Amino acid sequence: MADDAVDIEALIAEIREEARALRARAGPGNVAPFGDRAARLRALAQPLASEVAPSAAAASDRALERMRASADLPSAPLDSHRALLGHTVALMKRILRRVLSPFFDQQARFNVAGIDALANLARRLDTLEDALARHRATGGDPEPCFDYAAFEAIFRGSRESLRAAQASYLDLFPDAASGPVLDLGCGPGVFLELLRESGVPGFGVDRCNPATTQAALAGLDVRTGDFFETLDHCPAQSLGGIVAFQVVEHLSLPALQRLLRLARQRLRPGGVLVLESVNLASLITHARGWTIDPTHAQPVHPLTLRFLVEQAGFSTIELRYSGAVEAETRLEPDPAGGAAARNVERLNRIVFGPQDYAIVARA
Repeated sequence: MADDAVDIEALIAEIREEARALRARAGPGNVAPFGDRAARLRALAQPLASEVAPSAAAASDRALERMRASADLPSAPLDSHRALLGHTVALMKRILRRVLSPFFDQQARFNVAGIDALANLARRLDTLEDALARHRATGGDPEPCFDYAAFEAIFRGSRESLRAAQASYLDLFPDAASGPVLDLGCGPGVFLELLRESGVPGFGVDRCNPATTQAALAGLDVRTGDFFETLDHCPAQSLGGIVAFQVVEHLSLPALQRLLRLARQRLRPGGVLVLESVNLASLITHARGWTIDPTHAQPVHPLTLRFLVEQAGFSTIELRYSGAVEAETRLEPDPAGGAAARNVERLNRIVFGPQDYAIVARA
């Protein structure tokens, strides 16, 4: 073969040899089987032992940068050790690089995107592992779901007693024209049943499936869902009434304020809002209705709720009290009368006052 001829086989062998050397310099993880690559990525994801990371996030960011750097191989030198064919080899290398560079760039971008995705998955895995560790530290047993329906069946009172208590609000909805009435937290639908018997249209919503199932079996319009989603789907000024019995004490202050704003928007002019809650102005409720329910979120004093309702734009606000304490629990007045009897009456109002109250307001 002439001295100035190009030996294609030798040139290919030289390029392959330089590629092997290039891969060797880049690190074995770029050419190793998948398992070894995964091990190397895990090693790269760990902060270096010699580093003192100021925070876990900073260490994670540095590890990610090392992984990104490993995704892009260094450039091959554009020279050759052959004296006679050096210029030709270098020229061919330049041509090959120009042709293949877009593919290399695309591969490098894919590598970096893959490493970013891996880093995101690693963070999510760390979060799950932390949660699992905390769960195991507490004993590893799943937490039982609180059966609120069973709790109410014991501590809220019988259906008959609830009917008697909630019937006192029927005067606010005297006929069909005063509806429809939305019952938030309707439970088994006691008030909806009373409305139906009075000919007033109404529907309810509750998160408790057993309660809503019981109400649906009774033919009541009850939906399982979220209070706020239900109100969001009601057209403006479409409701004649909104009632919520023993609900507001389960809400945070922002949630309660949101509930009042939505209620004001969904009630038509003159529509009625009824919010019944535990009367914390009566001290006995702190040992009964308030502390006995573990799902209560925050106390709502009658004067506080009236203020919030006024701030939401309601008018003609009335406070109604109910749930009188049984006579055998209250202090007995002095038959002789006088100051002693008056002091006993004052104590009865403060300590053994009504256990429930309701805000009644009109839009």
